[in-house]
Amino acid sequence: MRYVRYFILGVIALALILIAVANRQIVTVQLEPFGLGEPFPQPIDMPLFVVIFVSALAGLISGFVIEWIRERKHRRAIFEQEREASDLRKEVRRLANKVAATDKDAMSPVPALRN
Repeated sequence: MRYVRYFILGVIALALILIAVANRQIVTVQLEPFGLGEPFPQPIDMPLFVVIFVSALAGLISGFVIEWIRERKHRRAIFEQEREASDLRKEVRRLANKVAATDKDAMSPVPALRN
């Protein structure tokens, strides 16, 4: 299984290298399209593969964050169920000790009746 994982990682790495080599041309990246100027940084010249990889990374991170926020209700439900299970385990332990003590009293010898 480990070799399959290495093979898949190798294929992905090869694909990323091929994308980088095929997209080496320089592009100008401007963060605001309307030419407002001051509050925005100046256009940046960089290779196209950097733009592609940064965009993909930003998409992955934003997707992970959105999914993490969306799953909050499920994590909360699991937390509440674990807390309830812990409380029930404590209750079972308490009742088992109580039953054991009651059985211990029931098993003790009965004093002999006097005439």
